Amino acid sequence: SPALLANYLYEGVKGFNSLYQNLPILAETDTPLRLFRIQLCDAVAQRIEHALSLLGIDAPQRM
Repeated sequence: SPALLANYLYEGVKGFNSLYQNLPILAETDTPLRLFRIQLCDAVAQRIEHALSLLGIDAPQRM
């Protein structure tokens, strides 16, 4: 159901936002950890875009 997908998306984005606010991404000095966090951000962005597309919503290219 669209409502379930929208709720799943909302909860996931809310959790990721909390992580993003509390962990340094680009300022991380440990290179492997920084690269992992960048890849995590990319993977989350892809999941958000896919979920929005299933809901018939165009995702902005940049926020």
